[in-house]
Amino acid sequence: MIRGGWDLSGIAVARSGEAETAILSFDDTNTGSFAPWPNRVGNPTDFSYGQSIQAAMGCPVGHQSLTCFYNPAAFVLPPLAPGQTFAREFANGAMATSAGPAK
Repeated sequence: MIRGGWDLSGIAVARSGEAETAILSFDDTNTGSFAPWPNRVGNPTDFSYGQSIQAAMGCPVGHQSLTCFYNPAAFVLPPLAPGQTFAREFANGAMATSAGPAK
């Protein structure tokens, strides 16, 4: 016998574009956070700016490649937290899509 009183529900999320998040390879916040984000200062899919940074990072200048899928010039370390000499603030970086800087 099947009893009544059950409900079925769910949450659906649909997004377009790439769902990649830039992360740092070290804990710049000094809080034990796993994979903190950098600050996003530009569009990571636009390779028309920061060409000296692209070259310094070993990327082909001015275009996307398998080596550099996103423009490294679009990301910077967050500023130091107030009163700190090492620990940085939490960043504004989020999913790297063509939408531009995170708000």
